[in-house]
Amino acid sequence: MADSVMRELEQATQIVLAPPNIVTSEQRHTAENVILAFRKTKLPYNTCRFILENSKCDYVLFQAATTIKESVVREWTLLSAEDIESLRSFLLRFITQNISLQSYVREQILQTVAVILKRGTVDTKGANRETLFQDVTQLISSGNVTMQLVACSMLTALLNEYSSSSRTSSMGFTWEFHTRCKRAFEENDLKRVFLFALQVLNEIEKQPSPLPREATAVLNRLLSISEHVLCWEFTPKSNILSNFNGFFSILQMNQNITLKPNDTWRETLLDKNMLQLFFRVHKKVRHNSEMSHHSVQCLSQLASLNGPVFPNDPARADYLTAFIEGLLQMLASIDLQDYENLGISNIFKNLVMMFPVVCFDAIPKNIFESFINQLTTLTCSTGKQAAMEEVLQKDDTIYMEAYEKMLETWMELIGNLKGASTSDVRVVSMEFLKPHAVEVFNSYIKCHMSGPDGTRPQNSFQDEEEIDEIEQDDRDKFSDQLCSIGILGRMVPEHSIPLLARIIEDRVTKFQTLLALFNNSICRGKYWIVSKRACQKLVLYMKTSIGWFLWQISKALWAAFGRDTECAQWTVTFLLDKILTNLNVWHTEEQLMCDTLHLLVKLLDNRTRAVYVTKCELLWTLAKHEASNHPPFNAFPSSCQRLLMKALVLAGSGFTDSELKEQYWKGVLEPVHSKFYSTVCQENFTKICHSVQVKGDIINLLESLCGIAQATRVDNLERIYDFLLPQLAECVKLLDLFHNYEDVVPLALDLISEVVKKQLCFLGEMKSRKIYELCLSAVQAYSKHHSGVYVRDVTEEEERFTDILIVMELLTDLLSKDFIDFSDAEEGVPQNGGQVSAADVVLYGLNTIIPAMNTDLLKFPSLCSQYFKLIAFLAEVHPDKFQEIPEELFNSLMASVELGLSSYGSDITRLCLEILTFLASHLFQSNPTESKMHSSLAHFFKIVFHMLLLETFNMDLLETASTALFCLVCCHQDQYRETVNQLLENQTDPVFKQRLLEAFNNLTPPSLRMTITRQSKLAFMQNFDQFMINVRGFLCVK
Repeated sequence: MADSVMRELEQATQIVLAPPNIVTSEQRHTAENVILAFRKTKLPYNTCRFILENSKCDYVLFQAATTIKESVVREWTLLSAEDIESLRSFLLRFITQNISLQSYVREQILQTVAVILKRGTVDTKGANRETLFQDVTQLISSGNVTMQLVACSMLTALLNEYSSSSRTSSMGFTWEFHTRCKRAFEENDLKRVFLFALQVLNEIEKQPSPLPREATAVLNRLLSISEHVLCWEFTPKSNILSNFNGFFSILQMNQNITLKPNDTWRETLLDKNMLQLFFRVHKKVRHNSEMSHHSVQCLSQLASLNGPVFPNDPARADYLTAFIEGLLQMLASIDLQDYENLGISNIFKNLVMMFPVVCFDAIPKNIFESFINQLTTLTCSTGKQAAMEEVLQKDDTIYMEAYEKMLETWMELIGNLKGASTSDVRVVSMEFLKPHAVEVFNSYIKCHMSGPDGTRPQNSFQDEEEIDEIEQDDRDKFSDQLCSIGILGRMVPEHSIPLLARIIEDRVTKFQTLLALFNNSICRGKYWIVSKRACQKLVLYMKTSIGWFLWQISKALWAAFGRDTECAQWTVTFLLDKILTNLNVWHTEEQLMCDTLHLLVKLLDNRTRAVYVTKCELLWTLAKHEASNHPPFNAFPSSCQRLLMKALVLAGSGFTDSELKEQYWKGVLEPVHSKFYSTVCQENFTKICHSVQVKGDIINLLESLCGIAQATRVDNLERIYDFLLPQLAECVKLLDLFHNYEDVVPLALDLISEVVKKQLCFLGEMKSRKIYELCLSAVQAYSKHHSGVYVRDVTEEEERFTDILIVMELLTDLLSKDFIDFSDAEEGVPQNGGQVSAADVVLYGLNTIIPAMNTDLLKFPSLCSQYFKLIAFLAEVHPDKFQEIPEELFNSLMASVELGLSSYGSDITRLCLEILTFLASHLFQSNPTESKMHSSLAHFFKIVFHMLLLETFNMDLLETASTALFCLVCCHQDQYRETVNQLLENQTDPVFKQRLLEAFNNLTPPSLRMTITRQSKLAFMQNFDQFMINVRGFLCVK
């Protein structure tokens, strides 16, 4: 019987593993079913033993081991303690007797042994782990390297199986079971594994270097085991299920766990010999990158030791002293390899982060001084190498990461010192750190300056265009570093400010000399070493940085000089002069232009500063240049046109003289009005509109109008509204004329969206209705050419993404009027009889958008977020509209909500739960039991109930989810009772069944009113929180 089964499996394996051109899909499917049927065999242990002992096919051996693992869990109650122990002994013996097994077969068998041990952890007939440790000890002491590696693999499998990570096998047991097993393993066996690893590490470390190859292999596995133990997420003594965010990371590997064992580890971890062992081991293995990673990670975890393992502060200080001594001795005797730097920097960071200032103050003064000296030295050395990595544009940025860790360490140390009481510290002080801050500050400056003053090598300008496209802006890329260096510089302003001033003066002088020489060489017709383009590029970089710097420094100057002073006016005039110079000279450089105009907008978006600007003749000069449309202003990139008009309109709010203000508005707005109508009202416009020149003019005009709309403020609202409204009507026509142009359609939609966003909340009822009608016309014009059009490829998908996103933002902003309305009440305005409302426009827009939407478009985060925000707004403000919309649209909306509950992250899940809450609240109030919404929400009740109780769930959403569930329960109380009864019937364990019954009785007690009120929601939420703690652990299965 067993022999025939083995042959059948081997034949099936040949088919499953055969190339697709040899076997048909039907043959492969049949063979797979044979293997799956075998894995479901009842009591297959004798057959599996026969297969393991006789088959020569590795895949069949793997399936036999998998079958044993699944069957043991499934049939545990049918097996005696003797059967279980016999099975465990056989599997371990089989591995030791077949040393040539494929690694994946060996690992699967060891995992099976680990599963058997875990299943018996909380069972009286479980396999004895004491016997396992005896077997492991014998294997290690055998002297056979293969047997020693098997022992290490056994321990690794055991750690994986009990750890709270994704490595845990899916056994079909509750999270509560996994927690109890993990806690039992921590209390009884985890420290034993660590002590075992320490013992063998100590023996191997005593062997002379270089170690034999066999000993190296064993040492590597033991370091990995030690790292696994030291990275263990220890279960707190309190009820683990009360903190879902901590425990339910069981499915995720937390990479930032600190070492926080209980007090039973005190004797082991506070032993100075243990620390010294790991330092010695690292010195021995550091030239092997893999082993070095394991050993330095062990040291990093030991540096993060915290919690009840320390009985008091003196014990913590003693441990810190011992660790720092060992660390300094090790660093003094080695030259760090490049791959060691990141780990070592993490050690420093963990020490500073996990040990309070009072502990550092309690260690001997000479040790603390040496620690800070070493911290300073490593910071400077890694900073130098990080700067070199940047220049050479290396893909591997080990030094950059290490340098950032070191700077984070300094920030942590400085922050801790600022928060510490002066009475608590004697040695550690800001004054003590100042010389080191000077050294780190100087090092940073030197590393980023080229010779002769600095150490940064000269960088080539080759492939500069390609670099510009790929590289992130330095101000963003290195913002954290610059902030850290700035904080260190502020510690010693008497040093840093004169140094920076001297360097800037020196560099400006040298640059002026270089430009003069360059210009002279060009005039004489000679070639210069540096190309003209490279020189222009350098100037461009400088201009961009200077503009950013001027804005930062100007804010400080205004604060220093105060308002209504000559110095404040001088500052504004100076900035405006630089802005105008950039616009005239660098109009071909789009990025510099955008940066310059952003500076101008920032200067004017504050009305107080705008008053200063209006006193400058340069503002009138700028307005006249824009109105005249002469070079270089007629050659501005279209994106800059928007910013310029926005700035000019914002400036209008700064005029205090009404006559000057009217003159200014006329000079700014009338040229745009004239050019717009002279362009779109030509007799043959429909014929010439597709020419390059006319289309370019339309794009520039739309950008200008967008800038005017964005500059809307309360004080200029009436003027801007009256100016834009007639032109918006023309923009609707442009949507029709240019429907095939992806550079015009988004701009026209964006203009309407900006007007709605900036103006609608301030407009009265009559003007708002005009906006609604205009938006409806725009959506109709858009849908005329895009409704029902499906994307065919990625490029078209990205183009449609922009259009749809703008339309959804427009629709969302229309609904915002119902949330935020700053308009004054109007008398004599008829109610909405026959008039277009915001909800009508939104529903029409949704009917246009949804047919063009698909799951691929929803993968764009911004589009996905905007879509669900729109649905949530509509559900909150106009839930009644969901009853009125066509059934096809309703089904599409609800299908997207169901998808959003599980597919696009926690933020979208939250929005979908809020949508269900709003709809259920409306349904409960209106009570139409036969409606499509009633049946749809009955379906969602099942989904939310199952999601909260039986699936992995982000507990940060608990408040939102409990509210949604309560509203759904109120709407479907009979269905809720049926679901609860069914869940109780499915519970075979009487203990769990009783606990579940009591939990549901406490969740919805008779005293809880099943009506959707704030009080009932709060009461249910409190009950639900306790309910989740009590039952979710045994309802959720892994």
